[in-house]
Amino acid sequence: MYDTISFEDFEALFPAKIRGNPRIQTMYTAIAAKRNTIRTTVKRNIERHCRQESAAAGGRGQFGVGGSKGTTIEQATLALKQRSQDLEASIAEVEAECDEIKSGIASFKQSLTHGELQQLIPHGLDLENTTALLQTMGGN
Repeated sequence: MYDTISFEDFEALFPAKIRGNPRIQTMYTAIAAKRNTIRTTVKRNIERHCRQESAAAGGRGQFGVGGSKGTTIEQATLALKQRSQDLEASIAEVEAECDEIKSGIASFKQSLTHGELQQLIPHGLDLENTTALLQTMGGN
């Protein structure tokens, strides 16, 4: 799963006139930090779940190579299904957080379009023309 983006690619998502804005770097850093936190949390949850499964199996190496000791195929299948459900729940949480981040990006772009961008563009362009220009650029 592709879940990272370079700063250059992230910055390219914004209109060319504002790509040098330092707030874009700040936003990228915040998103990267949030992503790392989420990845750490998911990894920790997976490891905890694996330890719990191992303890429930009596530490018998429940899912060893070439078969398992003291575990039936049905038990292993049920455990794998549970792990799959847990991972799907974790993925859903991460996707919800990604949607929240995307919403933050949209909000940031909106504030630039209607506020700060007015200060960044050359004099002589009004907000209406600038908005039209950004919409044209966003369509590419």
